[in-house]
Amino acid sequence: MARSKLRYFRFREVANAIELVCLFNEVDEKIEVEASSVFAMLYFQTRNHIRIDLFGVKYLPLSFLTKLMTLAKDLKEKKRVLILAGLSPSVNHFIRRFSLQNIVFLQSDERTRKRIPPTMHSLLAKGGIPSGYLNPPKAT
Repeated sequence: MARSKLRYFRFREVANAIELVCLFNEVDEKIEVEASSVFAMLYFQTRNHIRIDLFGVKYLPLSFLTKLMTLAKDLKEKKRVLILAGLSPSVNHFIRRFSLQNIVFLQSDERTRKRIPPTMHSLLAKGGIPSGYLNPPKAT
């Protein structure tokens, strides 16, 4: 799938990761079809970690959330990471309630508007992020 044919997603390559930005506010059937093909393309054609920016999406249907969790599980099996940024509080609660944060990294709100810092790339390359890294304590 060529980049120019994407209607609902935009992505760019950064060091050791692919950033995927969602260009929609609500998920419908057309978006889910494009998401399936984009996720498959990124999974099979790259060896990078994937960061999905979901700012502006207030509600994710369970079917779309299932696609995200399946992608996260598949990436984890290949020793890669799915990073979700800009999630709504309800999706955050769902992921934590069912302990799905073991297969996906949740990027906190204060860091989501920034690019993935270079220190995270080295941590991801080594295979792990220390606890508290994505949600660092506030300086006093």
